[in-house]
Amino acid sequence: MDQNKDFLNVVLNNKRALAEIFLATILMSIGVNILISFIVKQVDTDRYIFFIGMAFILLALFFFFFPIVKNLRFRRSYDGFFIVETPTEELHSVYRYDYVSKINRWINEVRQTNPALEQLWQQHPVPKQFKASDVLIAEDAKDPQDSLALMQQVTEAYLLSKLSNHIHDYFHKNQGDANRVALIPKDGLPIPLQHNPFLNLALTQKRKIEEEVLGEDDEENLSQETLTIEPKVGLVVPRGATLKWRPNRQMEISNRRLRILAQVTLSGRPFFLPAGFQQNYLGIRDQDDIRVYAATVNFEINFSYLSIFSAGYWKFYYWLDACMRSFEKGFVGGTFFNTIGWDKTMTLIACQSQARQQAFKARQAGSYNQNHYSNHRPPNP
Repeated sequence: MDQNKDFLNVVLNNKRALAEIFLATILMSIGVNILISFIVKQVDTDRYIFFIGMAFILLALFFFFFPIVKNLRFRRSYDGFFIVETPTEELHSVYRYDYVSKINRWINEVRQTNPALEQLWQQHPVPKQFKASDVLIAEDAKDPQDSLALMQQVTEAYLLSKLSNHIHDYFHKNQGDANRVALIPKDGLPIPLQHNPFLNLALTQKRKIEEEVLGEDDEENLSQETLTIEPKVGLVVPRGATLKWRPNRQMEISNRRLRILAQVTLSGRPFFLPAGFQQNYLGIRDQDDIRVYAATVNFEINFSYLSIFSAGYWKFYYWLDACMRSFEKGFVGGTFFNTIGWDKTMTLIACQSQARQQAFKARQAGSYNQNHYSNHRPPNP
């Protein structure tokens, strides 16, 4: 499925095609039955006419409905990155990158208040090389064992808090209807999330967030606003939805019509920064002073099969596309580089560098000509 297409538009476009599908199916079934009747009369086997006709009808229905059913499931994968400083084994902050800025602040605050986690971070830093299996936290483990587990937990906390904040703001600010959301209290969260220190911090502290606020009728009507979220001990979800914990650290938000599965993966693979970013944006000259890792969030979004026959209440689900765009803006590395206009910035940097080099060469040439002329001037008469 094309990642640029909105989930809801695809589903609603399929719903609009239902009338055409039913009409085509009826006409085809009539035609098939007439044709089968003629064939059966020729071979004189009347007792098979019903079964042959039903087989053709079911086959036609399968070919018509299979593309629609297939388009009720979507998979999206988003890649972000985080940076570890080699000399100090600390996270390196990235200006205007929401994901790294928040997890860096949360990790520092939790380490300051929890000496055990501070000691764990110092004794077991993020290794230079690791596999995704090294990050997997046991389902019954209450305490993380190394810094990789902390990075897994803090990324999961970022994911859930980002979704919660967006759902809260979408229905309170855009829709003006607070009754369409529900609060899952801290003690109602799955056990692994209750033991996540970063999620607890994100849910209980007063914080300011800057994110994309999207109008429901015009997807191009964007505005940047700084919103103050009051302390709330719990996660905000759409009304009627539940939050469940699945195997392999999958988090599920679901109701009778929609199911969202989200999973954080730290694969250990490097994330390649664009040319000039390290030196000119991060201010780090030596390539060996940092290690850049990829962090991946996988979404699987499923609409129920019966939802395609539902007539109304689809306006409620416009929050889904807006929520995915908001998460992409704050997390995806490529989107961050586009937001700061790094391609254009790097072009300006390259042009200025070329101009300085040309000016330096011109000054050198002028100095050489001046010295050369002064050494070969004719004597004064």
